[in-house]
Amino acid sequence: MFLSDAVAHEVRGLRRKRGLTLDQTAMRSGVSRLTVFNIEHKKVSPTLETLLLVLKALDARLVIEPFPEPEDLQ
Repeated sequence: MFLSDAVAHEVRGLRRKRGLTLDQTAMRSGVSRLTVFNIEHKKVSPTLETLLLVLKALDARLVIEPFPEPEDLQ
């Protein structure tokens, strides 16, 4: 799974879980509805700043986990 796939999946899932529309998420985050839509549909890779605004609007936080070591991928 690519990073854009994971971001899209998580943002859409969180928004739906919270029962928010695209418009509500946009209003809470201060980014446009189109931006939220484009993130959810992998049409853009959001900047870290935009992603953090959207996640804050969804009452979520960004957790970065280390990539597995190459020998762990086998």
